[in-house]
Amino acid sequence: MPDWLGPLVEFNEAGAAWDGDWNLYIEEIYRIFQETLAAPIRTGRLRWKGIRLGLKRYPESQSKESTFWHLVSEGESEESRTPALNRCARIRWPGALIPRPGDSSVLTWLKDHKGSQRIHMYLIDVRYLFVLDYRIKEGNEFILPWTAYPVERDHTHEKLIKAFESWKKQGSPLPGTP
Repeated sequence: MPDWLGPLVEFNEAGAAWDGDWNLYIEEIYRIFQETLAAPIRTGRLRWKGIRLGLKRYPESQSKESTFWHLVSEGESEESRTPALNRCARIRWPGALIPRPGDSSVLTWLKDHKGSQRIHMYLIDVRYLFVLDYRIKEGNEFILPWTAYPVERDHTHEKLIKAFESWKKQGSPLPGTP
């Protein structure tokens, strides 16, 4: 695992301040999200290849942004998403991945998704996928961190590698590439 990812934040971590208390754990995960992703985005310190980033705020839940919940929970609809400990533990990783679109350890490609374009960043060695939504509104481009999760199935891992290779053969550029 690359050092720049930062350590996992495990729910059952021995000696942790939350000591198995879910509410304290989720507050710690949210604090880390604020520190590593939300605050750097809001201040403009964190950009993707020079492109401004934003956060999807609504629908909020428990006074926390939608972006946060998409990084730490799973489910098909907003109403049915449930927290996933494997996603929570990796809360530091999205903020660490954003500045690395050219890193050889990160497969990065563009994929059409329901009329929009999604940037996929796949950290192949640890099987972690981070998805960003690329948007252009009124001539201004911006990117929203969308979701992220560890890839646990071999079939999904192989499918992601094939998607990257297919995109690479097409030769289409990533946003922010001249």
